[in-house]
Amino acid sequence: MTAAEYIPLPRLFLDAVDRFTNPRAQVYRTDAGWQAISAGEMLRRVAGLAKALAGLGIQNGDRVGIFAPNCPEWHVADFAIQGLGAVVVPVYFRESTERLTYVLKDSGARIAFTAGEEQSHKIAECRQNLPAIEHVISATVAAHPGGGTRSAAQGSAPLNGTLRYQDVIAAAGEAEITEYRRRAAEVTSDQLATIIYTSGTTGEPKGVMLNHANLSSNSRDFSEEFEMSPSDVALSLLPLAHVYERTIDYGYIFRGVSVAYVEQPETVAQALLEVRPTTMAAVPRFYEKTYANIIEKGHRESGLKRKILDDAMRTAGKAVPWRAYGKSVPWTVKLRWRIADRLVYSKIRAGVGGRIRIFSSGGAPLAPELAEFFWSVGLPVYQGYGLTETSPVVTFSSPKTYRVGTVGRPIPNVQLRIADDGEILVKGPCVMQGYYHKPEETRAVL
Repeated sequence: MTAAEYIPLPRLFLDAVDRFTNPRAQVYRTDAGWQAISAGEMLRRVAGLAKALAGLGIQNGDRVGIFAPNCPEWHVADFAIQGLGAVVVPVYFRESTERLTYVLKDSGARIAFTAGEEQSHKIAECRQNLPAIEHVISATVAAHPGGGTRSAAQGSAPLNGTLRYQDVIAAAGEAEITEYRRRAAEVTSDQLATIIYTSGTTGEPKGVMLNHANLSSNSRDFSEEFEMSPSDVALSLLPLAHVYERTIDYGYIFRGVSVAYVEQPETVAQALLEVRPTTMAAVPRFYEKTYANIIEKGHRESGLKRKILDDAMRTAGKAVPWRAYGKSVPWTVKLRWRIADRLVYSKIRAGVGGRIRIFSSGGAPLAPELAEFFWSVGLPVYQGYGLTETSPVVTFSSPKTYRVGTVGRPIPNVQLRIADDGEILVKGPCVMQGYYHKPEETRAVL
């Protein structure tokens, strides 16, 4: 497919709002527990913020920074900016002031959107070094029990005369939504959607330029076989400033899946129990810690409980050929597995909410023995491979094609070849447009 055949992100968002009318499109934690924002209310906020940005002079091609943890406001800002044909420049929510300054200055961002008091303070510290930043729009944050935070309508006043997010969206209504739809219809697939700065190991960070077709194609092509629907609930855990979670979340939103935001990664264990998601993406460290916690808890047991757990772990190992690879095992192993499932594995699954049907793993290799363990206890983990420059997914396992211990096959419309020197060569609609203001580096990789 050509770039023109992929629908721009704001139009996909509008299609999802209209098709699914999800009453729990966005879910977030507050003092009173988890609260929901409907798809219609999300659109109203997107349209209100887009109007405010347009009123501040943001036009087609202008850059706007987002400096916030995972929260409903992140996606509101994302779609508001893109709906104007402007370019999103995300910054990791715990980034240093030096790196924050570099990204906003190098990208030429005119406005910065923040959520969180820490983020607002950091922007304030950097303002004197960011002459191109004309305005800051701040969503204030209030603390809640459990160590997390929540963007709140009742927060402290924004710092240094910045505009308050809650104020700029307050009066938005049908007129603003109609205007947003009109503007979004003018955005084309080949327009630049975002500049994502890679961390890199040496030298300055490079801004990866991705257009709407890059992200639209990737969010669609890698997730088609997972058959997600509005009955699913997704946990948004990994930083949205990074392309992995961002593209996966697009896949959720465009299919009407409820997205529950984990603003502080330290609270993920609690969120799993409270939200009970059916799907989430993570990096291998999450699976390593989850496994370690299971083993540690087992070591604290004694007597009969310890004996039952030890036997269940041995049975899980014997069941790997069957549960992970679809091979035959003796009927006695299947019988013991069913007993262990009732006594132990079901409790392991309950510890991550009890409803997971899709665990995604990426960012680094997952140890094969870990993948085998999760599959053997009824928690399927699908691995993939990619990088920021490919939006990011190049290969991915799916329920129809998975093979434990691999990163799957190339996703639809992507071609892959291994060069003689071992380099992985990728061609497809997901491949970036280049590095921002770095033509030599761009020529070196494209």
